[in-house]
Amino acid sequence: MKNYNVHIVVLLLFAFAACNRSTNDAKEAGVKDQQRDGRLMLTAAQFENAGIQFGSIEKQLLSLDVHAKGRIKVPHNAKAIMASPVGGTVHKLKVMLGNRVGKGDPLAVIHSPDFITLQKDFLVAKSRLNLLELDFERQKSLKTKEAVSEKIYQKARSEFFQTQALFNALGKRLDMLNVAVDELTADNLKSVYVLKSPINGYVDEIYLYVGQFVECNDELFSIINRQTLYIELDVFEKDIMKVLPGQRVTFSLANLDSDTYEASIKSISGSVVRNAKVMRVLAGFDNSGIDLLPGMFVSSTIHTREGYLDALPENALLFDGNEEHYIFYSLPFWNNDTAYYFNTARVKPGFAEDGYAQVTLLDSIPEEAKIVVQGGYYLKSETMKEE
Repeated sequence: MKNYNVHIVVLLLFAFAACNRSTNDAKEAGVKDQQRDGRLMLTAAQFENAGIQFGSIEKQLLSLDVHAKGRIKVPHNAKAIMASPVGGTVHKLKVMLGNRVGKGDPLAVIHSPDFITLQKDFLVAKSRLNLLELDFERQKSLKTKEAVSEKIYQKARSEFFQTQALFNALGKRLDMLNVAVDELTADNLKSVYVLKSPINGYVDEIYLYVGQFVECNDELFSIINRQTLYIELDVFEKDIMKVLPGQRVTFSLANLDSDTYEASIKSISGSVVRNAKVMRVLAGFDNSGIDLLPGMFVSSTIHTREGYLDALPENALLFDGNEEHYIFYSLPFWNNDTAYYFNTARVKPGFAEDGYAQVTLLDSIPEEAKIVVQGGYYLKSETMKEE
């Protein structure tokens, strides 16, 4: 009797399991049929002809782009205007236009009577200072012993300090002219002054000729360092609120089929250019390759609000003609070797850049869904045929 009951229980369990499996199969089949209902179907041949490729929503670096034109310029701290510190006649030019020079390299040699006079005055002040210092110390000692009048003492003191100030001033001037004052004697006075470059760079302008007489402070050379440049961009007033320091800028030479370069926003002007409705924006970049030259015109894209956003290839987004966008997707269990099924979901596009567009799903799709990223226009045309 016990064995009989056990057999009954086992049979009931098998029956329940079979019934449950049958119910699940029916449910799954019902889901598939329901999901296929009203969906677009392609045959295997159509699927192959459409060239359909699948993908998924991924994070891409996108931004709201602001376009601007401008030109390449040299930063003020990378340009030097060389002026003559002494008057004289140009004896020799050591460089030509476009030559590369290093800091301290000679640019020109100037015959200068003023330079000779400056050295002579320094030596005279030095010699006189030694005598006045001895006299001042003697007068100070006598005053302590009340052996000299206050007037004589003050005169010796005044002459000493005046000559000391003159000596120090002349020494500073000679030091600025690269003269080693400690080694200067009456026997090694220099009659020529060598003008040297204060920075590394290239000779951009030459304003003098051999034999020309130049005055003190006359501009003689312009030296520029092209390693670090910036682009000065004209950004329209309506876009300026989107632009911030640190934003990435990509640019290329205007009207030329050239490479793309990168820069970053350094500063923004504080006022609108009159009659132009634009503001000046400066973006700096490294020009280590010395490919770009000041004065070149550029076309640029400022990448504002940049970040990694959910995106799809732009080809995946389709327009329905009613100001809405949508995508096609498929599920693995919809398809077999003879038929492929597709559904649509509405999306909201956002920033677009480099072939990708930001997307926000307006209709939910299953996690396992595969999105059509290539061949969507074929599916759209087939849908229109059915309609």
